[in-house]
Amino acid sequence: MRTDRIQNQLVYSTTRIIATDGKIVSCGTGFFVADPAYGGSPYLVTNKHVVGNFNIGRFTFCRADENGNPLDNSHVTIIITDLQNRCINHPDSTVDLCFIKLQDEFDKKRNAGETPFFTFVAPDYFLNTVVLDNMTSIENVVMIGYPESIMDQVNNKPVVRKGITATSLALDYNGKKEFMVDIAAFHGSSGSPVFVETTGLTQQNSEYSISFGSGVSYCLAGVLYAMPARSLQGEIKIIDVPTDRKLVSEAELNTNLGYVIKVERIQELLESTHS
Repeated sequence: MRTDRIQNQLVYSTTRIIATDGKIVSCGTGFFVADPAYGGSPYLVTNKHVVGNFNIGRFTFCRADENGNPLDNSHVTIIITDLQNRCINHPDSTVDLCFIKLQDEFDKKRNAGETPFFTFVAPDYFLNTVVLDNMTSIENVVMIGYPESIMDQVNNKPVVRKGITATSLALDYNGKKEFMVDIAAFHGSSGSPVFVETTGLTQQNSEYSISFGSGVSYCLAGVLYAMPARSLQGEIKIIDVPTDRKLVSEAELNTNLGYVIKVERIQELLESTHS
């Protein structure tokens, strides 16, 4: 698949996360960010509740050919047994966000002739105040992930969903650095990146990160982590997006809305890793 189109670059930035202790299995989504100002080592972003207390993690990537292009139907799988030691949590314990360090595993695979292919999002392409000032309360968004663990397994590709902002990106929903989206969130959607669609923007292209074009483009707006669920008795409550189908109560009805941690929190976590 061509990698010179921003839509394809977005798809290659994600991977499915399978975390387990050998009995319970947690499935979620992760995506890569990196800051060239700090050396450019990529971090896999996800929710803390996806990682849980599990130590075994499984990640599958497309293989890169000798020219660095993706081989969509040839895959590289990384399995780690020290997942907790690789996690960097957001400095605010109330923020459901963490990084997973995998650089040493990428190096091992590369040295063995099995180079993983993925893209990452650099801070230049995080939603910023300049872009935000030109937005309205209702904007188009896309979310990329693995709902119900659904994916194109032959080509190792996620599922892309489209929706709109349900609350204004310019405001902190209920006083938290969050906003809501009108997109259904299911088991496996935890950790999915949410990109807001922008138009008429031109940014400097980067060799290694998602770039804007002069037409339709996208900024990283945040990370999905929770959803409001309605019980059969009519009570609305906020719950983490389930990572295990067994945790989904039949008495909880999806409201087709999701809570998103703003990209500012990712920036904070990036900065904390180099402070």
